[in-house]
Amino acid sequence: MAIATGVQWMSRDERGSVLVSAMMLVLAMTLIGAGIFYAAVVDNRLALNNSDQVQTLFTAEAGLNVALRELADGDGTHDFTSVFNAAGTTTLFTNKPFGSGSFTGTAQAVANSNPQRITVTATGCMPAATGNNACPTSNTQATLRTEIVSQIHLAGPFFALGKFTLSGNGALVDSFNSSVAPYATQHCQKITPPFDCGADVFADGGGGTSSTVSVSIGNNTTVYGNVTDTLGVVSLNSATNIYGDVTYAPSPNGSCTNCTSPTPVHGTPSAQQTTSPIVPAVQSCGTFTSSSLVTNHITGSTGWTYNQTTGDFSLPANKTITLAPLATGTYYCFHTLTLQGTLTVNSATDPVIISLTGGMSVSSTGSIANTTSKAQQFQLLSSATCTSSCSAPTNSIQISGGSDAYLYIYAPRTQIVASGGANLYGALLGNDLQVSGGSRLHYDKALGNAGNLVGGIPSFTWNPGAWKACNNPTCT
Repeated sequence: MAIATGVQWMSRDERGSVLVSAMMLVLAMTLIGAGIFYAAVVDNRLALNNSDQVQTLFTAEAGLNVALRELADGDGTHDFTSVFNAAGTTTLFTNKPFGSGSFTGTAQAVANSNPQRITVTATGCMPAATGNNACPTSNTQATLRTEIVSQIHLAGPFFALGKFTLSGNGALVDSFNSSVAPYATQHCQKITPPFDCGADVFADGGGGTSSTVSVSIGNNTTVYGNVTDTLGVVSLNSATNIYGDVTYAPSPNGSCTNCTSPTPVHGTPSAQQTTSPIVPAVQSCGTFTSSSLVTNHITGSTGWTYNQTTGDFSLPANKTITLAPLATGTYYCFHTLTLQGTLTVNSATDPVIISLTGGMSVSSTGSIANTTSKAQQFQLLSSATCTSSCSAPTNSIQISGGSDAYLYIYAPRTQIVASGGANLYGALLGNDLQVSGGSRLHYDKALGNAGNLVGGIPSFTWNPGAWKACNNPTCT
């Protein structure tokens, strides 16, 4: 008996269709999976490449920062000034290791820039290149370029790397601003808080000990500013007046005699550890200025002498000459300067700058007549080194007599002596700074903003407008 059902059996020709459909589904899923896997691999490679590029950029940026430190550390190798004065491009370092990469840095002066600027280029390479070889083309590399700007500022209006001495009845330290008004009509002598005249005295003690007096301020003297000594003993006469704070090193090396308030210290006396700034030495000016160039820039009396071979310049008593500035950015290079007569400076544009390999002597009959009444218009530098038994003009700077002078002196490795009761308007920086005979120091605050100081404490900053990512190591 036949049994009937509701299912119609497939014909013999249709029985393989299910198998084919299943195989097609498996194939499709395999292709999709392969595609996903390939996409993941590609994405991972892209991520790795992007990671290498980011790391290479960081490496190049590290190169710029190392270049800044190399130019600014004052160690005598690749210093900012020497690189700026060098012709062409200076290689600071090649393939310096950094993490798993390396960087190469170069520097080149921006010609005629004021303030001075150096273009710095750094190329990062991942993985690291070795030796003096260029970064292989198969490696990831990135190049960054920017500028470093150097500006000169004061370490302090009256700064001694060793000892500072102020003595003589009526001796004082105060301030004015020649860009605002002459000293006679405007100067700062505040005797009530806040004491902000800013005519500060600074000494670092010269590596002294607890028995070394490195700041000595004598009887009937006045300082309208702060007194700071980083190492050594501050000694104040009980009859002096300090209208500011007195800071000295803690024991065992530091102490302060008569550091009591409200007299003689009208501000706050305190024992604190302070850090002396790095004060660069003056580099020797090299070849002495030619006789013809000196002659062409002097007017007035005859009788002065200059020996180009020795670099010694001398002006006898009762003689008056006017010295003109050289071309912008250049200065006179002498060994010694001896003034028994009057040296006049009257240029209100470019300053007269003299760099000495020895010292200067201004006798009781001599004087420096800076008729502009602006200290920055007469700048004197000395590369001489002397810490004891110094003599002028051989290796120290001495200003005798009572003639007033507007000047800026930067002689960080030798002695500066001012005596005879003169008024000195400007700023003085020396190894030992001795002010006696009631001489008076008037800090010219205009020096703090002067853009043409040659000697001083350099600061180095980036020029944000010069930042650039380059397409190749030469930034072309």
